[in-house]
Amino acid sequence: MKSRGPSSQKGGLYFSSLTNWHCLRDQGTLETLYRPRGRKPTPALEVENAEPRRRLAKAGAELDKARAVIEAQGNVFALLGRLLEPRGEVGPGKSTSKWSKRL
Repeated sequence: MKSRGPSSQKGGLYFSSLTNWHCLRDQGTLETLYRPRGRKPTPALEVENAEPRRRLAKAGAELDKARAVIEAQGNVFALLGRLLEPRGEVGPGKSTSKWSKRL
């Protein structure tokens, strides 16, 4: 059976270092070394709700746009109504044309 001592020492590992590492691991102080780095994973519920929230926001924007178009159409209708309504009532046989007064 081969001895691990000389090969471990050759690699820079000593028994005291390994013992120290085992003690720290058992105390839980090395747990931070094993945690994954970077951003925490997104919770499943949040991932599940992302698509409906995006669609809701898009529908809300489309609704706001439709309301603005309807309001603009109402304003145009009101303005055209004012322009097209008669200014004075014209009776039968009477004309408001300037040519009718000359005849």
